Amino acid sequence: MPFTPACSGVFVYADFSKFLPDDSWEGEEALVQMFFNEGVVMTPGKSQQAAKPGFFRICYAWVDVVVLEIAMGRIRTVADNLNLNGWVDLDSET
Repeated sequence: MPFTPACSGVFVYADFSKFLPDDSWEGEEALVQMFFNEGVVMTPGKSQQAAKPGFFRICYAWVDVVVLEIAMGRIRTVADNLNLNGWVDLDSET
């Protein structure tokens, strides 16, 4: 997963654009909803005036390491599911 490492900040800026159903802000919102359905809240690129859809801010400030590990596992679950199945028939699950 491409990302911009945090030098002294409290978040990582990660590129999830390859997981978008289409390269649009609507596609980004669909991915936001998928993460939310898994119990993960991240700041999407549109909220940060990103140049293109698919970039998310993963904030780790004030989060216990165990909670961060759980969240990263949930993010991986979403990514793995999209890698295996794509976006086919996902609308019926939401």
